[in-house]
Amino acid sequence: MLQQNNSSACENAARELRDPSSGHNSSRESIPKVGSVEIPRLAPNIRFIGKMNGVGFRDQQWLVQRDGKFIQMTELLYRIAERANGQHTLDDIAESVTSSTEWLLEAADVANLIQSKLVPLGLIGSQRGETKPESSPVDVNIRFRTVGARFIEPIASVFQLLCNSVIVSAVLVAAGIGHWWLYRIHGVSQGVQEAIYTPGGVLFVITLVLLAAVFHEFGHASALKYHGGKVGSMGMALYIIYPAFYTDVTDNYRLSRWARISTDLGGIYFHLIFTLMLFAAYLTSHRELFLFAVLLVDLEIIQQFIPVIRLDGYWLMADLTGIPDFFSQMAPFLRTLVPSRIRAALQKKMPYAADLEGTRLPEVKTWVKVVFLSYILITVPLLVYLVALMVITLPQLITTTWDGLQAQVAMLRVIDPRKDLFTTLLLLLQIGFLALPVPATLYLLWITAKSPLTKFVNWASRTPRNAFAGVGGIAACCGIAAAFIFVPPSIRRAETPSRKADRLIQQTEAATKKLSSLTADLEGSVGEDHFTGTMVLKRPNFARVQINGTKGLGTILLIADGKTATTYFANNNQYVQLKAGQSGEFIQSTLVDQVEQFFRPESIRGSPYFEYLGHRTSDGNEFDLVEPKYTPASDETVYYFISRADQLIHRTMLKGVNDKPGNWTALKNVQVNNSVDPALFTWTLPHTAKSLQMPAGVQLPVK
Repeated sequence: MLQQNNSSACENAARELRDPSSGHNSSRESIPKVGSVEIPRLAPNIRFIGKMNGVGFRDQQWLVQRDGKFIQMTELLYRIAERANGQHTLDDIAESVTSSTEWLLEAADVANLIQSKLVPLGLIGSQRGETKPESSPVDVNIRFRTVGARFIEPIASVFQLLCNSVIVSAVLVAAGIGHWWLYRIHGVSQGVQEAIYTPGGVLFVITLVLLAAVFHEFGHASALKYHGGKVGSMGMALYIIYPAFYTDVTDNYRLSRWARISTDLGGIYFHLIFTLMLFAAYLTSHRELFLFAVLLVDLEIIQQFIPVIRLDGYWLMADLTGIPDFFSQMAPFLRTLVPSRIRAALQKKMPYAADLEGTRLPEVKTWVKVVFLSYILITVPLLVYLVALMVITLPQLITTTWDGLQAQVAMLRVIDPRKDLFTTLLLLLQIGFLALPVPATLYLLWITAKSPLTKFVNWASRTPRNAFAGVGGIAACCGIAAAFIFVPPSIRRAETPSRKADRLIQQTEAATKKLSSLTADLEGSVGEDHFTGTMVLKRPNFARVQINGTKGLGTILLIADGKTATTYFANNNQYVQLKAGQSGEFIQSTLVDQVEQFFRPESIRGSPYFEYLGHRTSDGNEFDLVEPKYTPASDETVYYFISRADQLIHRTMLKGVNDKPGNWTALKNVQVNNSVDPALFTWTLPHTAKSLQMPAGVQLPVK
């Protein structure tokens, strides 16, 4: 877009005629000639829209459409462009504009404006402009157009009936009553539980949320259609680091301010309509998971109002203030705040500071200026912080993603696609979603750093002094990065209890992964029931755990022979049998957490946060006490006793509510990486044993 500072019509014309920021001379080489007479001709697919309505600028702005995109310009450029139809010479255009407006132009003035303004915009001649816009981290990137306007227009023509003011009022009232009932009277906890414990419930709810997102996009298209706009394409794209749906509603630039605001809110309005359909589904089926879907859709509505990035709230704020696009107008706006004398002084001291003399925004209204400046002061530091946080956490993201992919692939290996195609497809889909954030984050960081790096290289290559300073700056940055990566955390920063706990958990996970075998005696309790026993574990998928308990526990034997994992309850002569998994990922004991931790060391980090509680001594052994912090918070508290000798968890303790007796399990006489007799894992299930039918609510690994 072309935006030129214009305090009045005459001053604006003079400034455009002498604008040094364009970077073009007044040559007329791009203006076609007929014989010896210069006759400018518009490029193809140019459409003149007219005045721009509801803007935040003091002077009127005008719109021209080129290849479906809109260009904002001053009236002087607009008048020249609409007369450059291939039939008028430069003298004709100058005479026509002078006679019909308050500007006084000559042919040389028209040639200068065409060459320096209209040609770079791709409005004159066959070229499409000088440079291709650079990718921005806040732009919608890597678009995949799913459906075109030919498919969307008929649907939007029907849905636009919902944009009638009477229907809108009824929907808002009904949605308000429904949400008041949900959050003040009924609640959503039952819906969350039903979605979690119903097979396929979470997948069904996610599908509903995705359908709501598609319906949201039709809300934008329908509102635009209702106000007389033309809907563009609809599809999917990469936004920030996640896939998202989008609808091209660029045509609303030519509409009134209220029409643009209605288009911005159309998606959220259709989200509310979708919640009414979910309420109706609940009333019909009495399935609580529909109410859980309402909660997730409401969270999406709240997210859409965030104005920091280009979501609905961003465009709503832009249309309320009358600034077409905050991000693309930041630099031109900030240039208008720098007085011309300061710009000239800086230009003399820094000859390469060309950005100071770039395009400047037309003068805006005072209240718009305050809002825009406040937005910049809040948004820019926040985005810088988020990018810095993204860089700092990138190594952890890569490590966590790799561990998650390994777990999913291990589960995929034990499933027969011919017998369980649905589960196989779900795992492949989950692998795709797990792998997406890493390349998306790298791509976002690249497009964020590309422009500054290009400008830095250009600056450093101009003079030897710049090159020397650039090399020094790069060396300093590399040194800081190396210090951050290689210097131990204890030296780089103070180790808080949570950081120390996280470091201990990482060491425990690494030490557990190195084990080839683990043998120990067991002792523990479940409430008031005490037990003792033995444990022998061997990679990749062998285990023998025998528990001899008092009272209700009885004798429990867990045997994994490399193929199956059998838990035998001797007192009841019952058993549960599962596949062991290629790496023992399905071997676990309800009473001994260390069994699962041995075969799946990543399960040690089952909590997002850990807290270090200090040093403990027990039976002559030294331990570090760590407490996992779960989200949401639980009424019960778990403690890990990590041995300082081998970095393994020797004792786990579960503290009950109100200090009631909890569960604890301790390993004694621990031996690691010793030779283990294979005969220990050979065992025959009694032929009279019966398969145990687990009660509802007991979760077991997937067979």
